[in-house]
Amino acid sequence: MKKIVCSVLFLIIVLSGVWAQQYMPEMGMALRLDNRDDRLFVNHPHYPFGTRLKIINLLNQMELELTVEGKPNTNTWALIEISSLASDFIGVPRGVLNQVRIEVMAVPTAAPAMRPRIGSFSQSGNAVVQGSSTELTASHPSIPIGRDVVLTNSSNGRSITVSVTARSRAATDRIIEISPAAGRSLGISGVGQVRLQSGQ
Repeated sequence: MKKIVCSVLFLIIVLSGVWAQQYMPEMGMALRLDNRDDRLFVNHPHYPFGTRLKIINLLNQMELELTVEGKPNTNTWALIEISSLASDFIGVPRGVLNQVRIEVMAVPTAAPAMRPRIGSFSQSGNAVVQGSSTELTASHPSIPIGRDVVLTNSSNGRSITVSVTARSRAATDRIIEISPAAGRSLGISGVGQVRLQSGQ
């Protein structure tokens, strides 16, 4: 009986170690893809289609959650490939390998029946109140104009839906600029930490 218990415990320890190693954060180089659509995705050599990964640009600490849609080209030194629009979000330039940290957020238990919805993503960072609009609007450097996004104030949990109506300059101190009306609804008077979700 003791042998059986010891064998089971040993097996549990080994499997736990394998699982932890399999999903530990990893560091590597990211390459920007030149796809021409507005999809947000990542290609990874090991994780299955549908895995959700958090990609953190180590040069500016900007981060984005992306869904694995395939495997990268083996002819490059990059560990992962990031779509063009996703690269805009976290500041990965064209033609340059960028060091990133990769964290596993969710692994599908079975193969997805269909591809994830185009453009579904989330991002966290600062929202800055700008302008004088009385509508719930926002400006963003890369989200398509006309798209609605959900913003949640990280401090108080308030959420609103705003419409992207203009382009803003890319900046490391903010992820989005919002109208005064949106700021009031969220409880933000100048700058506030938010979570941005799109394509839900």
